[in-house]
Amino acid sequence: MDFSEAELLDHLERFRKLGYRWVSMEEAISGSLQGRKNLVFTLDDTHRTAADAYLRIPRPAGIVPTPSVSAAQIKYDKLYLKPERLKKLRDLGCLVGAHGYSHYYLTKRAFESEPRRSLLLRSL
Repeated sequence: MDFSEAELLDHLERFRKLGYRWVSMEEAISGSLQGRKNLVFTLDDTHRTAADAYLRIPRPAGIVPTPSVSAAQIKYDKLYLKPERLKKLRDLGCLVGAHGYSHYYLTKRAFESEPRRSLLLRSL
């Protein structure tokens, strides 16, 4: 999904007006959430522009995203965030997730059989 920064700001504001709050992936995994309107902000595959976009939009709003990256892509593909930029996100408090070569399909049955693993896999 790709949309402008103005559209992203609009989405974030809509969620806020609906009473949602942004939580970190660590909060979601630990089970320390309060209420039912919690959102985790993830960055799937982490394009090279993700670090700069984070500094302009989510960070000023108090949102700590979880970038998920493929080690092969981050090291060898010029379209993805480079290791030094990823380290900067980590230093700013982001929990960095590992992204595999395929997407794990989270089904109700998979979640019910292994809820903790399923929660972790959604962040990878």
